[in-house]
This record gives sequence, structure tokens and C-alpha cells, in this order.
Amino acid sequence: MSEDTKRLTVSVRLGLTIPWSDMGFVKPEISVEGIDPEGDVEAQIEKCLDVASRAFTLIDGRMEVVLSDIVAVDSNQPGLRERLDKFEKGLETAKTNIRTIATKVKEIDRNVSTGATDGKTAS
Repeated sequence: MSEDTKRLTVSVRLGLTIPWSDMGFVKPEISVEGIDPEGDVEAQIEKCLDVASRAFTLIDGRMEVVLSDIVAVDSNQPGLRERLDKFEKGLETAKTNIRTIATKVKEIDRNVSTGATDGKTAS
């Protein structure tokens, strides 16, 4: 084995952006570094993929908590979950208001098309 071969290692990185639950998208990446081309490459890759799979499972199980902690750390602001809940409630209120406005617009349109001018339905 030459001196150059001893120092040679290979690195591989693979990433993919995919839709993920209510949180939008996630971009998992697997990076396998320091692969010894003189060793059992398949065994090295299998070991790395096993560790990556376990790591992704653990991270995914705690992602919301971790993000919430990051957003709320020392800011006296609500965490991510609380902020998302508040946003979703606001969105529901906006939907209700839009439906109410749409109903009123349809009523006004109906009154205009039937000739009612004082807000009462024409007979």
C-alpha cells in the first residue's frame, strides 16, 4: 500500500427536500465522511446509514420541542407551538370573517340584480 493510498478517504453527501407534516418541508441530509477505500466500503456505509436512521428518528421525535426552545430561549416570547396555535386561531377568525363578507356581498349583488335599493329584497 503506497503512502498516497493510506491518506486517501472518500466523502459522500446526499440531501433531499420533502414535504413534512404541518411544519412545511424538511431537508434531511446524510453525509458519510472518511470512507476508507481499502476497507470494507459496504460495511462502513451500512454502519453510517444505521446511525443516520436512528439519529433522524430521534431528531424527528423532538423537532417541535427543539424548535420551540430555540424560538423561546431567553426572549420572554411564546415558543413556536404557542405562536403557531395563535396564528391558526387568527386564520380561523379570518376565514369566518371572509365567509360573512362573501355572504353579504352575494346578498347585495342579489338585491342589485332584483332592483332592491334600500337593502330590502325586491318583490
